Amino acid sequence: MIRYSAIVEVARLADGAIPTALIGAAYRASVAAPVLLVLRDIEVATVDRILDPLVTKTAKPVQGVVYALATDESRIVRAAREAAFAVTTTPSLGRLLAAHGLTSLSVDELEATLAVPTAAAKASRHVLDTTAPVAARV
Repeated sequence: MIRYSAIVEVARLADGAIPTALIGAAYRASVAAPVLLVLRDIEVATVDRILDPLVTKTAKPVQGVVYALATDESRIVRAAREAAFAVTTTPSLGRLLAAHGLTSLSVDELEATLAVPTAAAKASRHVLDTTAPVAARV
């Protein structure tokens, strides 16, 4: 069984754009362990095209990302048992992960966790709900 450092839900933005910065951050955050990317209405090939240039430019070793469809609830729940934190874009995934022991993470805590994944990940298990306006999350 793969032990994931994080679960990151990737869904199109309100304007239909792909969240490329989030995808790149998830890949860079996979230093300690792989990150599970939960894809909601985004194809694997689309994410691969975004990651290809980043993979070739990344100098430090990373574990990479693993894809799961948002409909694959059993796989997401298994990953939630091990993940140190999660970033969700839909309330439904936030509730599912919260039901399995992941709690909210502020934007500042997320940045600290991404900067030092092994230290912050050991402290506790969190979910960042990105559905709320930034002012409400800070």
